[in-house]
Amino acid sequence: MRLFALLFALFGLIGGGVAAWIYADNVITKLETRNLTRLDSALRASEIAWPNLRADGQLLIISGAAPDDEAAALVLQMATDVLPAALVMDETHRLEGQTATGRAERIQPPRIEILRSDAGISLLGRAPGGPALTALRAALSALPNGGRVTDLLEETDGPITPDWNAAIEFALRTLPQTPEATLTIMPGRVTIEAVASTASWQQGLSELLERMRPPDVALELNIRAPRPVISPFRFAFDPSAETPVFDCAARNEDEAARIIAAAEAAGLPAGSGTCNIGIGAPSELWGTVVSQSLATLSELGSGKLEIIDTDIIFTDISAPLDVLGRTEINLRAELPAIYSVRPLGQIAQEAVAPAATASQNGWGPRFLAIRDAEGAVVLRGMVRDNLTSKVIDSYAESRFGYENVQVDFTETTDLPEGWQARIFTALDALKLLDTGQVTITANAFVLRGTGALPDLEAELSTMLDISLGAGNFNLQVVQTEPVVQEEPPMDARLCAGRVAAILAENQISFAPSSAVIDDSSAGVIAEIASVLQGCPQVDFQIGGHTDSQGGEEMNAALSQSRANAVVDALLSQNRLMGQLSAFGYGESQPIASNETEEGRAANRRIEILPLDEAQALQAAAASAAQDDTAGVEEGANE
Repeated sequence: MRLFALLFALFGLIGGGVAAWIYADNVITKLETRNLTRLDSALRASEIAWPNLRADGQLLIISGAAPDDEAAALVLQMATDVLPAALVMDETHRLEGQTATGRAERIQPPRIEILRSDAGISLLGRAPGGPALTALRAALSALPNGGRVTDLLEETDGPITPDWNAAIEFALRTLPQTPEATLTIMPGRVTIEAVASTASWQQGLSELLERMRPPDVALELNIRAPRPVISPFRFAFDPSAETPVFDCAARNEDEAARIIAAAEAAGLPAGSGTCNIGIGAPSELWGTVVSQSLATLSELGSGKLEIIDTDIIFTDISAPLDVLGRTEINLRAELPAIYSVRPLGQIAQEAVAPAATASQNGWGPRFLAIRDAEGAVVLRGMVRDNLTSKVIDSYAESRFGYENVQVDFTETTDLPEGWQARIFTALDALKLLDTGQVTITANAFVLRGTGALPDLEAELSTMLDISLGAGNFNLQVVQTEPVVQEEPPMDARLCAGRVAAILAENQISFAPSSAVIDDSSAGVIAEIASVLQGCPQVDFQIGGHTDSQGGEEMNAALSQSRANAVVDALLSQNRLMGQLSAFGYGESQPIASNETEEGRAANRRIEILPLDEAQALQAAAASAAQDDTAGVEEGANE
């Protein structure tokens, strides 16, 4: 009975194995057919008839007589659009008699990306070495950025074509014109993405680059102009006029739509309102403040509304004083701290006594300094003379940056004593804020704003006490949480390139013949973990490799153990990373000769690759090994 049970189990296992084999064979056959069909269709559509195609498992093999290297490269590019380059084998013959055998990536069309910013230059991609590439690297290092070039470019053995050289030469000529841009170079094509400082500069740069472009190079431009600075940032609404007055500034299209909707609810004819889009808003809540003020105007039943930066002004209000009082209290409770409302009761009194002068109402000498959430600084108001104007402008530019400062000064000698010193104090205080406004009048110094500096209010109070004297200012600031600037996730290629650069500098070391990571490699592990944290959406394989000393099975086991140890070490860093897997390659993938000590040292290594790339390489290696085994067996049978 026991024997029968064993035989039954055995037959079951055999049957299951046969079924699994049949299933796997069907899957592979379907993959082969699909890949061949897709590539064959693409070739027919392009009227390319010379290639011969066949499949071997997941491997796609291309053979036939190519007219030239460019024709072969084009077919290989089409093949790598169908499946990973590592699974494409090139066995084509040139008409001159040359045979190319190798993986498709060897002659994959080159591509270079140049990322330029204030932080430096990054060079990415794959390209054949040669004079043009050498000249490009030299030109990048010579640019006025301190030579901070991060070179992650991989050199290949592919052909250097005339359209490739032409694209690089054109890119070289554009470098002085594109200080902050991304350049993508491909054979016969250059793509430039940049941000222009002004709309006119955007137009001029586009025209200049188009004139520089040689006829045999295509140019794709994506040059964006920044939004204009609006000063003052203003909103005005008078629904009682024969043609309703609507003057609107907004930070973006969404905010403009919200303001227009609120104005239409307050009496603006539908479809008649537009807003100017730009920077210079005193806070990110500009749209909310305008909407709340419009709702208040509707509650009051009549009147006009004007908002100039952070000053909210209602006029021609006729509601009873008790209604005005309640409305004012409710509005002030809703508004951010930096905004101020002229007392509605005072407005009603002014309507009864229209002969009151501007100075009586507190609108005499005035200076405004505004810093918005995007870093733009607007200075507007009265200064003594042209020299004072230049001094204040230069001081502001030194504090906030030339590109961020806009001034609108009115020169007058009728200013209180110490006026200029108070303006300098205002700029120093504004530097400590993330957003804010300083209002200076003959009798007042009002600072409102938000910031994440620790003990913000105490810091500002001390500064203003020293500069202005205790009690000679009005301080209204809101402490905010520090904003952590998170870098956008890197793509898999960039992440892998940075890891490869770390490992090229310092390999992870192990105790001899063991999987125990040497203490000296702790810093390398931490660096790699930090890089992988920047691309948490990418899964990586940790590959262990050994030299050829020792037995093959022993080396495979050792490499697996070492790869496992590195995975554990990375996970112990408590960083957010993608999935990590380990694979031991043993001695199967040497990168140097095992006949020398230097070569063996190079072969004892850890490699970290995106999982999909590693799996493609594994599949290709397995296929190649299978071919070798089949070749040996064929030879033995002969």
